[in-house]
Amino acid sequence: MKNNVERREISLSSLVIFAENPRHEPAENEEKAMELLWIIVGSQKMVNLAKDIAENGLNPNELPILVPLASKKGKFEVYDGNRRLTALRILSDPDKYDFISTSQKSKLKSIAQTNLSRIPKKVFACITSQEHALSLIKKTHTGVDSGRGRTPWGAEEIRRFELKYGTRKDTTDYILEKANEYFEIDNLTKRLSITSIRRIFFASVKNALGFDEKNPASFTKDRICLAIKLIEKAAEEDNSGNKVSRWHAADAEKMLMPIIKEEIISRPLSPIPEPIAQNSGKTSTNNATKGNKDKSDKKEGNSNKSKEDKPEPPKVPYFMEGLDLSGLSKNEQGNHGIISIGNELLKISKNKAVDNYPLASAMLLRSLVEAVLIRHLKTKTDEEGKPHWSHLANETNGYPSLSKIIKYYGKCHQGLLDHTHKRTFDQCLGDQSKVIEPINLLIHHPEKFREPEYKIKDWPKLGLLDLLNYLIKEISGQNAI
Repeated sequence: MKNNVERREISLSSLVIFAENPRHEPAENEEKAMELLWIIVGSQKMVNLAKDIAENGLNPNELPILVPLASKKGKFEVYDGNRRLTALRILSDPDKYDFISTSQKSKLKSIAQTNLSRIPKKVFACITSQEHALSLIKKTHTGVDSGRGRTPWGAEEIRRFELKYGTRKDTTDYILEKANEYFEIDNLTKRLSITSIRRIFFASVKNALGFDEKNPASFTKDRICLAIKLIEKAAEEDNSGNKVSRWHAADAEKMLMPIIKEEIISRPLSPIPEPIAQNSGKTSTNNATKGNKDKSDKKEGNSNKSKEDKPEPPKVPYFMEGLDLSGLSKNEQGNHGIISIGNELLKISKNKAVDNYPLASAMLLRSLVEAVLIRHLKTKTDEEGKPHWSHLANETNGYPSLSKIIKYYGKCHQGLLDHTHKRTFDQCLGDQSKVIEPINLLIHHPEKFREPEYKIKDWPKLGLLDLLNYLIKEISGQNAI
């Protein structure tokens, strides 16, 4: 049976969780293996998986891989598919497992009750030898492997799929579509990558152009023409070394808003057509006509207005305004520190109090960075399924300094950060002179720390706020596809 594969339906009661799953350290029993999966994969991700299976069934394109257990006749060890089997087991009886929080047990019970008839009691699976099973899961989980393994989609492939088969379009999708429709330009993504194009159209830039994703009619020919000029300008900057992948809202505004204002002053943009009403009747038609007339009158009456009347970028958030803790479950003990520190920073930001409490602000920010990085390392696993934190903790007897944690990210970023946020990490934390060294000076020599010199309020603008929000979403499972 070396490379033979038998495909047939197997009862869930005949399946045994793989105790030596590469996702985690070897477990002493099935329940411990399930607990480790629950923690390492992320409890919210596991709940999401259980909900998807209950509502939509198992993915027929990914059959579990089973190996017969010689020691237990009629039993099969699950070499691939342990997350799915764990999800099905916790759906059948959430109260049985102490590692699940009370609120999540209630949610799982509700999911199971709502989808009782759809939750499978059997699975269609592949049964093979241990040697063949290991070769199959290696192809599935270890990357491209010179063409032998899976080749994941990039941003451009995902965009094509969404445009062809999905229902969601964002501003960049409309710009690329209309550039081809209006001007037969179909190579913008060759001038600048799709992710970089998305990056330049922050809210302030979109608002200045008048783009509204809920109103496709807002993507008029003159606005698309201006958007193309912005992309070309960004591409020039990117080629000259000012990498767009490192831009944040303030960078895009600084580079692009003057172009928008100059264009609007010399050639005012056309009025934005009203969205087509779902129930087109006399009232909606009259309202649309009236709206267009009001806009036209306003434009004629204000043709000599100064630059100040043109769209302005929004106010830059103060310090840590915009820190998003909403995805973190208060029921998970590992999140408590992040939530507590984050709420204190939000209070300081809300009261514009950094100048009054510079040392407290800096120390709290350092504590948040450290807590988020540690929690993130505990939730992410390496190619062998081990939490990244375990490697770092072993090297430092469990107490690594923040500098060592940052160096670990620089050394082992594969699977920890996506390409965009790796650049952001390098920009705001990799160069430790910008944030980390001033904070260390604060801790060890507070008498030498001078807030005006180190500009604490500007630290989040370096990309730190964006990076922290990304890591927090990773921890809470919001970035899972």
